[in-house]
Amino acid sequence: RIVKVKMRLKGDHTDHLQGNKWSFRIHVKGKDHLFGMRRLSIQNPQVRNYEAEPLFFKALRHEGIVSPRYFFIEVAINGNNIGIMAVEEHFSKELLESQGHRESVIIKFNEYLVHEEANGANGIFPITSSFKNVDIQAFGIKNIMRSKTLSTQLEISRGLIRGFQTGGILASDVFDPEIMGRFLALSHLWGAWHALQWHNIRLYFNPITTKLEPIGYNGEIR
Repeated sequence: RIVKVKMRLKGDHTDHLQGNKWSFRIHVKGKDHLFGMRRLSIQNPQVRNYEAEPLFFKALRHEGIVSPRYFFIEVAINGNNIGIMAVEEHFSKELLESQGHRESVIIKFNEYLVHEEANGANGIFPITSSFKNVDIQAFGIKNIMRSKTLSTQLEISRGLIRGFQTGGILASDVFDPEIMGRFLALSHLWGAWHALQWHNIRLYFNPITTKLEPIGYNGEIR
């Protein structure tokens, strides 16, 4: 079966471009799906420490925490078999709906300051990157802007985060305390410290509870 897609390179560091197993972000065109997904990535299993990542995600889902579908496939590019690659679902409504959640917005902290610091592009005045001094970005912003409901949910989400950043709203009124507690506990238990860095946090606005819930992502279990 032929599925038409848009592809681009992905990854913040050169480990995504080593050898012939480059990392790609894939967006399925039209209304078609690939493995039940419309947005996904393929990458060298090594960059997420092989089987550790899907096991971590499975543990999160067992406790009611949303996490991407993640599995391994054999890949050929232009007829050249490059071996086993990891498939990682990207952030979309298919991710939410596959785990029994209503469609809503998925947001993250803008991580541009982290990359500026890493690249030494901040000049003579050092930038102290922090979740407190960045704005909020949403996945699938074009789709959000076409929906009044999703646009409203995005504004509520940004308002909650702004209140958390300034200290004007308690964390327990911004995040679902039970879900966030499970996420923090499991991340510590598995040694998924990378998932707890603020620029790796992904959040889902639950339209029923009107609170934000963490989404498992990029644990890099060591």
